Amino acid sequence: KAAQSGELLGKEIEIKVIETDEKNNKLVFSQKGLTDESLLKDLKQFKKGDKQKGVVVASFPFALAVKIGEAVGLVFSSDVAWEKDADLSKYQKGQEVEVMVLGLDESLGRLNLSLKHLIEDPFTKLSEKFQADDVAKGEVLLVDDQGVTIKLAEGVEGVLPASKMESADTYQVGKSV
Repeated sequence: KAAQSGELLGKEIEIKVIETDEKNNKLVFSQKGLTDESLLKDLKQFKKGDKQKGVVVASFPFALAVKIGEAVGLVFSSDVAWEKDADLSKYQKGQEVEVMVLGLDESLGRLNLSLKHLIEDPFTKLSEKFQADDVAKGEVLLVDDQGVTIKLAEGVEGVLPASKMESADTYQVGKSV
């Protein structure tokens, strides 16, 4: 957050030198990467596996920023849902969410959070249902040189490698197999 004009005047702040320019007698400073001790203390109250309620404070293409009390954490897109392509647009600023604490990143002063770890991994249930050599049905999602990607259930995909395909078989996206 950019400081307002005069906001820091006369205040003692902590900074670190990130660049020296001896030719021009200039130093470049940054406050980024410095973790305030009080912030670190706030963050350390959270333990891996804790379930917490928070509020979405920002949405990025790669993650959601969630505020829990005074602490802020990130839910990366890979930890939003078990599906490969999680839709972050369904989360709005100000929306309450329940998250699981995955860990603490002290150097960045933030929590690493997850939404998906609060719901059962669909693959666990599916792996109990399917055994080696079982015949399964699904919908073709992708056909390429590597093989065929098949949707077996919501959030669960399987791969039929090209090396395991019968040469006479053809596959079309959207068709059941």
